[in-house]
Amino acid sequence: GRGDDEPYRVASLAPRVGKVIRKYRKGAGLSQEALADSSGLHRTYISLVERGQRNLSVGALAQIAEALGTYPSRLLAEAEGDASSGATPPHRPRA
Repeated sequence: GRGDDEPYRVASLAPRVGKVIRKYRKGAGLSQEALADSSGLHRTYISLVERGQRNLSVGALAQIAEALGTYPSRLLAEAEGDASSGATPPHRPRA
């Protein structure tokens, strides 16, 4: 089943995914507008995603990943890796 930390982990994933998307976008030399155009999404949506203020659907994640020349799984793996380097571990031991 799900642990007590599940809502926190899910809620904290959106900002981490957004941070990874921003890193890839800047690495590709793209503006938010250029990423929006190439992914078929709105620039405001890209901005909200990068700031962790919107959750991504799987479809939107796939569109963004394709526009960035990578895989959705890579973006998620990097976001999860970011969590493992933070102060809060992704899984707390059971009491």
